[in-house]
Amino acid sequence: MTTSIQAQLGRTAPSAQTLDTPDRIELLMKAMGTVRKQLRELYKQLGETADPAERMVLIKRIDALKEMLHAMQEQLILLTQMEARRKHMRAVSSAPSEEEDPPAPPPSTP
Repeated sequence: MTTSIQAQLGRTAPSAQTLDTPDRIELLMKAMGTVRKQLRELYKQLGETADPAERMVLIKRIDALKEMLHAMQEQLILLTQMEARRKHMRAVSSAPSEEEDPPAPPPSTP
């Protein structure tokens, strides 16, 4: 199951390089949803089985998916921070510069 998610992510990774950050965030969130769904299914299977060998296999798969989900969460945080910085820099660069001459004050009438 873990390898199927990694395969899915591997297929999307090359195209993710050409996507803009909001699209990459959306793609990552969808992948995280898939991992969470698989975790729920594995926990359900774990609760239904009494076989110690099968439980060990399920626990290892759950641990691997939890590690993958944690890595995805960290990547999501980085992408979100990067997008926030990018928006801030756009706002700063589009604001009038202090070096420009300020508008002249209106003429005062005595």
